[in-house]
Amino acid sequence: CPLSAAGAAALSAGGFAALEELRLYSSKLGPEGVRALASSDGLPRLRILSLGHTAAGETGIVALAAWKCLAGVRELDLVSAG
Repeated sequence: CPLSAAGAAALSAGGFAALEELRLYSSKLGPEGVRALASSDGLPRLRILSLGHTAAGETGIVALAAWKCLAGVRELDLVSAG
């Protein structure tokens, strides 16, 4: 899935509040994309999040760790995300 940082920002901006599962494995979001995803409260019902092989880097992972919506996530895949 070639989702860019702008795509991640649009995804988290709204209209997907009921989304419970988001699998972006191997999407190459990069740090900017993961930070964009983690900068919003637009995914409050998210329970499964897959960000493996996204090249999130340290700054993306730090932003994800501080993300308010992460509290509801029960399954998190970060395999080789760094």
